[in-house]
Amino acid sequence: MPELNVPEAVARFLADEVGSRKPVAADVSLFDQRIVDSIAVVSLAAFLEETFAIELEFLDMVRENFETVNAISALVQRKRAA
Repeated sequence: MPELNVPEAVARFLADEVGSRKPVAADVSLFDQRIVDSIAVVSLAAFLEETFAIELEFLDMVRENFETVNAISALVQRKRAA
């Protein structure tokens, strides 16, 4: 099975679960563009844990880790490497 691409998976999640209709650039603030809010981040975190077999801790749940698709990708990479 090929490894999942984090940015593509996040984009698919945003389209399916949050209703983001347009593509999101990897470096655009998901909060400033009102694509996600704190409630959506909780759903996104659960999606990341299930999809990428990682465990997010309380300290991971900060805006900086979910600000952009690039930040989310970096978070997943760090967790996978741990």
